[in-house]
Amino acid sequence: LAGLGIPAARPQEGRCPAPAATPARKAPPCQRAAMKAIASKVRNPPQLGKPRLGKPHLGKRPMKFYITCHDMHLGLRNPHGEVLLVWRRGPKVVTSKPVKVQEVLNPVDGSLAVSASFAQQDMALLCTIFLDAEANTYERKLCEFQLKEVSPTGARRLVASTSLDLSRYATAETSRTELEVPLPADGSAGVLRMTLFSRWL
Repeated sequence: LAGLGIPAARPQEGRCPAPAATPARKAPPCQRAAMKAIASKVRNPPQLGKPRLGKPHLGKRPMKFYITCHDMHLGLRNPHGEVLLVWRRGPKVVTSKPVKVQEVLNPVDGSLAVSASFAQQDMALLCTIFLDAEANTYERKLCEFQLKEVSPTGARRLVASTSLDLSRYATAETSRTELEVPLPADGSAGVLRMTLFSRWL
């Protein structure tokens, strides 16, 4: 540069030359894993879990009962073709065979009696009812009775349903109870008459 007549640049006083760039060093594998875990927690903060519920049958003794329905007869308000009964307790379902509805006209007052008989069919359920030993009482065990109408094509239509508490018939000894169950609760569709047996296993 001096030969060309261009003066050489003088280094400025008080300034240090910039250090040469050094390649970035990779963190050890264990450190990288820890950094990923921290980043994941930042992106996905932990959610508060649902409160734990207490055990519903804590301190109660499970008792198994075999409950059967016999001599079932329906007194209906309105005529139907064929009907059947469904007895449901949770996932357990018992269904009767369809029966033909009978209509009898009273010659004296002209009233029409509509009925259906399931006398040749019995329905049974095995269920667990919890006993509170301290209070000497059974926990409620609701079941459902459904009355369904069966069309000529086999389609089923719900006519009425009602609930029954099976714990009322749970005893250490075999019990027999004559029942009249309204369908539905106000009996607007009819009444189911039957004999209920409950046996502790």
